[in-house]
Amino acid sequence: MELGLLAVPKEVLRKCFNRKITIEPSGQRKYVYDMERLKGRGITYVEVGRYPAEKYSIYMDPALKEYLPSIVKGVPNEGAVFDGEKGKMLPQDADVRVGRKYYILKKAGMKNLQKQRNIEIVPVMDIGKKWQIYEVMATRYSEEAAQFFMEFQCQLTERPVKLKVIWPLYKKEPYIIKHNKTDTVIFAQGNHVKVRAYPEFKLDNHAIIDSKKFIVDVKNSFRNQVIFAGRSSILKYMYLWKEALNDTSKWPQVMVKDIRGHVLVPGIYSRLPSKGWICITCPVDGFFVHRHKNQIVEKRDLYAGERCDLKDIQYEDCISIFQGLDKIYEISFGEQNSDTENDETLILRKLSGMRGQKILISPVFGTMVTKLTPYPGLRRWVIQQIRQGYIYEKALRLLKHFLYQQNHTMGE
Repeated sequence: MELGLLAVPKEVLRKCFNRKITIEPSGQRKYVYDMERLKGRGITYVEVGRYPAEKYSIYMDPALKEYLPSIVKGVPNEGAVFDGEKGKMLPQDADVRVGRKYYILKKAGMKNLQKQRNIEIVPVMDIGKKWQIYEVMATRYSEEAAQFFMEFQCQLTERPVKLKVIWPLYKKEPYIIKHNKTDTVIFAQGNHVKVRAYPEFKLDNHAIIDSKKFIVDVKNSFRNQVIFAGRSSILKYMYLWKEALNDTSKWPQVMVKDIRGHVLVPGIYSRLPSKGWICITCPVDGFFVHRHKNQIVEKRDLYAGERCDLKDIQYEDCISIFQGLDKIYEISFGEQNSDTENDETLILRKLSGMRGQKILISPVFGTMVTKLTPYPGLRRWVIQQIRQGYIYEKALRLLKHFLYQQNHTMGE
């Protein structure tokens, strides 16, 4: 069993004379931790024993009592419900959903498991001689299923409580939402739910969409703010942290390959990929749009870390990959002509006519000269650019694409 402790500002920690935090589960031995164990941001989880307890008493320096409770409710004898994915104990009056897995930790076990309607119950393991863990899932919404969860002080619902920041832009870290504005606008949803804050201050209802959805304007008068939503207890919360956001996000990396494993960089190709087949892998969720002659033929979701195969690629196809509203990758296949882009004379004609933004020559161009040995005309042109100290950006992009196509034959 673990207990989560909120972050405490460093200036408060420096004022503490007692540098120990002692946690005593009811009827069990004490657990003592150095104050330095607390994380400066987010939530610190500490071990509090193998067996459940009905309550946990926390002894600490008086300066910390504004941030940490003296008593935390534990697992009652009649049982508690835990989230099946995160393993966290659900608070009293929490929402549970149909088709989602939960665990129930209960003393003395459950009887008549096979007689429960619309509820799947599977014994998982025993903890000592008194406690049992069960895997539980409601298969459909019904009065019997709702009554079952009511015995554990949870509500079976089709619309669970939600909290979401809709303004300003923010950076999300584990257990923390960082922002740099004085106002935060939050969307809230749930049956009879109320939104509150700690430290307390007035919340303005920006707009009420209906009886179960509304928008709240939060005036961030504190650097650290906890926003929570619930009915009789806290069901959802978010930890807001106000500070300057100087980080620069990296451009999402998308990997597109042909069936032979050759990487396909963004651009226009005069040959189709081997077998007319490409494979897409993204680090985060997104989607792609497949067009043929500027007409959309397919739009499909992409899931983080999962390979997506796209077959039957044809000439005049264009595949665009999006993450959010940003187009981060595009590849297209034009008709193959007798006068192809691989023709050295055609490439030289295009290079000579290119203008635009200039790029300073770097040592990497020495490698490019070596690779262009089979193409004396292009090699002389690149040496000329090295002597004048710059190259046009469009020309550099065309040269890189030309060299890539020479190294990777994508035809049958």
